[in-house]
Amino acid sequence: LVLPCKATHTMPLTRLILIQHGLAVTEAVDPSRPISEEGREEADKMARHLSACSLGSRGVLAETMLHSGKLRAEQTAQIFCTPLGAKRLDKVDGMGPNDDVSAFWDRVCEGQEGSTLSLCGHLPFLDRLAAQVLGKERVVSLTNCGPLCLEKDSTSGAWHISWLLPVAALLHSS
Repeated sequence: LVLPCKATHTMPLTRLILIQHGLAVTEAVDPSRPISEEGREEADKMARHLSACSLGSRGVLAETMLHSGKLRAEQTAQIFCTPLGAKRLDKVDGMGPNDDVSAFWDRVCEGQEGSTLSLCGHLPFLDRLAAQVLGKERVVSLTNCGPLCLEKDSTSGAWHISWLLPVAALLHSS
């Protein structure tokens, strides 16, 4: 089942960038589970890398960055926001690890302003969202701070994977 975008605004959603939050500290260390120093460093390095390169058909740019509201997702989104040029950073309900991806997609797509949306959240939600948007049972398993970019073909209207950049690939390349 491919989820259609029902939005009718002037710039329909054509790119979706999914980012799993940075590596978090354990609940024993801090019950609010902020990102760890390692997670912060990985997020910063990935965000700077994406800012410096042009991936996909229109380069990396996120008009809007949404996060789940959990501290680790918010902190990661804040790190990615400026380097990706996001004009808006907001918390959105319905992005919890086990939330309904269909309901989320319909609701978020309806209100999307701009062609590129970045989501910073949790597994398995982001993996399931990618699979459902692409009409597949399973697509990929995201890793902490490793973005997945999905793009919508302007002719067919079908969504496809444009690129995936696991943080391990970036860390080993330096």
